[in-house]
Amino acid sequence: MTMMWGILLLSLGVEAAWSERCTAPIGVRNLAKHGVVSQSSTYVDSVSAAHMGPELAIDGNNDSKYSQGSCSHTKKEYEPWWSLDMKHSHRIGTVVLTIRTDCCQERMLGAEVMVGDSPNGDNPVCGVVQDASQETIAFCCDGMVGRHVTVRIPRSENHLTMCEVEVYEYVETPDVRPEEVVWSE
Repeated sequence: MTMMWGILLLSLGVEAAWSERCTAPIGVRNLAKHGVVSQSSTYVDSVSAAHMGPELAIDGNNDSKYSQGSCSHTKKEYEPWWSLDMKHSHRIGTVVLTIRTDCCQERMLGAEVMVGDSPNGDNPVCGVVQDASQETIAFCCDGMVGRHVTVRIPRSENHLTMCEVEVYEYVETPDVRPEEVVWSE
């Protein structure tokens, strides 16, 4: 029985560290898949005539190549935005963006991820994209409460392209570090 408690505490310790690494804990559902999305405009691809609508950022396909047709994309405009309405407020733990990697990653520099209850996107900032060299960028929102998650590029005329957005609820776990676990038989 004591060994089982040690294993449980160790697993809690591993899970407690998730917020520091900003990844979603196992078993927490992606809230974005169940929300309603919108964006400031929709780019129509001149080659394929495909509409790169906001729903493509929550389709479950995190392919970061625009040519695969699974990325939302706005027209070039001043302060483009993408928004998720989760239908009611949640405590948000992590927001993960998968960005386009076949070109133009630098467009995402300075993009803000905001969480709150205002439908117009005027909400507190959870994080800002400071490095667009990776395919996925995770933001720790540490329990910010809101119905809406918005990504926008402020003070810039640009396109906003995102290949997947994942939003995970905040999960509180005891502050147990693996080295504090006492093993006995």
